[in-house]
Amino acid sequence: MAVDAMDSVMKNKEEGNALFKASEFLKAAAAYTKAIKACPKDKAEDEQMAPIYSNRSAAFLKLNKVKQALADAETCVKIRPEWEKAHFRKGCALELGGDIPGAIAALEIAKAKDPSNKEIRTKLKVLTQKEKGQSGFQFAKSDPKPKAEEPKKAAPIRASAGITPGDVKWISEAADLNRPAVSRMDSVNSIGDAPWFFEEPDMVKMLDAGLAESMLGVITHSVCFIIDLEQKAGDNPELMAPAQAAADLAGAATGVMHNLLHPVLAAWKTRTQQMSLMGAIMKVLAAPGSPLLAEAGAEIKPSEELSGFLKLIAQIFGNADAFAMLTGHASVMRARMLMLRAMATMGMDGKDKAEWALKAKQASQVFVVLDKCRQAKGWEAVFDRLCSEEGVKEFCSEVDRVVEQHEMLVGAFKKFKFEGSLGL
Repeated sequence: MAVDAMDSVMKNKEEGNALFKASEFLKAAAAYTKAIKACPKDKAEDEQMAPIYSNRSAAFLKLNKVKQALADAETCVKIRPEWEKAHFRKGCALELGGDIPGAIAALEIAKAKDPSNKEIRTKLKVLTQKEKGQSGFQFAKSDPKPKAEEPKKAAPIRASAGITPGDVKWISEAADLNRPAVSRMDSVNSIGDAPWFFEEPDMVKMLDAGLAESMLGVITHSVCFIIDLEQKAGDNPELMAPAQAAADLAGAATGVMHNLLHPVLAAWKTRTQQMSLMGAIMKVLAAPGSPLLAEAGAEIKPSEELSGFLKLIAQIFGNADAFAMLTGHASVMRARMLMLRAMATMGMDGKDKAEWALKAKQASQVFVVLDKCRQAKGWEAVFDRLCSEEGVKEFCSEVDRVVEQHEMLVGAFKKFKFEGSLGL
């Protein structure tokens, strides 16, 4: 009988693995849960169960469910304490929860178990630099000579031949990974003299064309490229030039994001109605009945609480004026700023990291909601989709992606001396 039960365990595990590879994280977590429940009690702490807890922890991390991910990682460590991946999973869960020192400690144990593991070493290096207030990546210095100190300004913005204000061609060129970094940097700098405020037609046109998302993609790709070169380079001078080109490109894109956020910062203490509505959305998303509170793999069924959640959402977004205000670029960018400021505060000494990690997560959820509603030009379809297992999975994955990109941006602001971009 026990053999049959373990066959069921392994079958569900394999199903979960396949779903995870297909990015079906919610369904993967549910499959791993079935595997764990199918396990006989006398086998519950066998080493063969450790990979299942490890995999479910990874799925929970993808769904931004920190407590569940950490609980599974700790169970994994208990069952198989000598396995480096168990400690790695714990480190990843602690990182997502804002406990960077705890994450580093867990990763140090993982590294001791397997010193040659590249993934562990890279994660440990990034977090160690992050704890020290660095960005998690290093850049080659373009000029070792000391320069006179002067106030740092935004990355140079110059018009290129054939580029007119509002022209969106340069955005796709900047994001084209097949083009050399130097050429892409020219595209980033080709914005011209378009005014940096969100009601100006040329700026609206560029934002609608994905200006901010393209710049975030440029920064993320450049940083990953540099980290990869660092691991390969050693003392190889031939790799310094491409690393510097990527650094210049990342710096230029960071300057564009600085310029985009500046109008928000300048008007930070105004537009109180925007802030009030965003605060209301945060509360509703965390209120009973919110699909985001559902356990991984749980079916989202009609209920009084769910109906109450949708009624509150309708009260906010059903007002045409409120919808127009919330989905305008000014509000979407303000939600982005809320998220960035929370992330930056989380890394400051004396701040409650868990508290600010939660605030960053809440702000990122509001940002994703507003961005989705803007793209859909409506709110009903967005929240209909959110009231399904697949929709929750998609939403949580999008939040994870957004958080990762903006954490990278916070690091880039520090690296390129744009700390003033966030007004902190």
